[in-house]
Amino acid sequence: MNVLEAQWFVPMAVSCINVAYGSILYMCGPTPDIRRRGLNYLYDCLVSFIIFSIFVALFFNLQKIINIIASSLGLREASSSSVVEVLKEASKYFLQSFDNVKNMLVMLYIVCATLNAVPYTVPVAMYLSQATQYLQWMAHWSLINLYMYHVLAEIALYSVGIAGLGTGLIVPRQTRIIGSLLTSLAIVLPAQVELVYLWELTNQVHMILPHNITLANAVEIAKDIALGGYNIGEALQRQNIVIDLASAVGGALIYALSKIIDETGHYIRF
Repeated sequence: MNVLEAQWFVPMAVSCINVAYGSILYMCGPTPDIRRRGLNYLYDCLVSFIIFSIFVALFFNLQKIINIIASSLGLREASSSSVVEVLKEASKYFLQSFDNVKNMLVMLYIVCATLNAVPYTVPVAMYLSQATQYLQWMAHWSLINLYMYHVLAEIALYSVGIAGLGTGLIVPRQTRIIGSLLTSLAIVLPAQVELVYLWELTNQVHMILPHNITLANAVEIAKDIALGGYNIGEALQRQNIVIDLASAVGGALIYALSKIIDETGHYIRF
């Protein structure tokens, strides 16, 4: 059994702990008030189980929902019907794109440093450095975003465990806010990461970046970057804007959904 399958034990363990605590209060409470509190706690456990059941139903149909959203936005649909498989692909894609941007920058800096070491080629090094300033800014920004989404994709793979922990923490009043945030995170994050991934595949930003960089072709690639660096920088800027916009919208949805879950609990004695 791998780690992804083992995360299903998280909601089971949290539910058992909550039910055991509520049962002890209800059956062994020394006063009627404590026994009533135990009964209310068990009722809250039932509501928590219903919320988790809704999440599971949503999670197993999430890929269909994402494909509908992607189609309406003019994006490619995922090649797999499993959201877990697509998230694994997204994690690898973002990491590979991060490595491509990093290798491009390293190669550019090595070429500039080499040209700068020879007095006769110092002007060429200065020109190459200045001509690619815009590209370098966008690449640095892209490095942060790409690795961040690689990490978010890895986190999204454990959405079931996060939701199980979140719905369990909703039951105690002291941890209700944290539980609401974790539950909403488990709902929104997979869709957010996958939609960004599908946008990347649709626009094929990764095809614009240099590939298979070696010392043998470093000078040739550096020349291509110097001549076409603006186009690469523009593509990376568009990518960064989409990623930052998706992050802002996703964060707002997570917060809004957590407040909805939290406020709903007050109306149903939750």
